[in-house]
Amino acid sequence: MDIFRLISDSQKRDPSAIFYSISWKTANERLREAKVNDFVSGYALTNQYEDFAETFTFYIFHNRTFLEKSKKNSILAEKYKFMKERVFIKGEFQ
Repeated sequence: MDIFRLISDSQKRDPSAIFYSISWKTANERLREAKVNDFVSGYALTNQYEDFAETFTFYIFHNRTFLEKSKKNSILAEKYKFMKERVFIKGEFQ
């Protein structure tokens, strides 16, 4: 049984690019306005790929904590929403 997916948009754009654009200018350069608190871990600050991997893992293993943090941080809320709506078929892990 599949529990997650990435959904392509109508323009055939890599859907992970949407996630990356939340905090990253390039693969290794964060947006100027990106703050430490906009990431689920220190390692997520490394590059956009680690940000995705850490966020993905945090969503699965620490969903309630992630959800609570996302209520206080709009960037984390965007990342949480991306995982919930564009990656995981079954929605939230509670």
